Amino acid sequence: MSIKALDRAQDAYNLAKKRAVQEKVIVFSIPNPNVGISPAEIRFPYEGVLREVYISCGSSGSGETELVVERCSQDDFDTDPSWEEVTDGIILAAGGKSVKSEVEVPVNENDHFRLRWLRVGGATKASVELVIQLT
Repeated sequence: MSIKALDRAQDAYNLAKKRAVQEKVIVFSIPNPNVGISPAEIRFPYEGVLREVYISCGSSGSGETELVVERCSQDDFDTDPSWEEVTDGIILAAGGKSVKSEVEVPVNENDHFRLRWLRVGGATKASVELVIQLT
């Protein structure tokens, strides 16, 4: 057996051993967050469990920044959106550039998500990641 054949066999074995994607991530990118509701509303087309919210900023602020994640079902979204908070306030400390909050929130297929900023302490170039484990 040639070296090339062994390499191909090893590649096939490695591909077969890889697990299917178990998590998906929603990313909100907000250059200049302001107190209130961010304009983006993102649909998640799978069932799962929201496991983590991660906030990072390009520039830290001099005060605390706090946000909550809100969710709305597809049925409500299409008629009269009824948003519910699915996290407590997640706080990015003054001078901090990132924070991770572990949560456990069931996610239904086609739920929509948005962010509501409670306080913005001067942080800019914010990214908020919602890590959802697929079920």
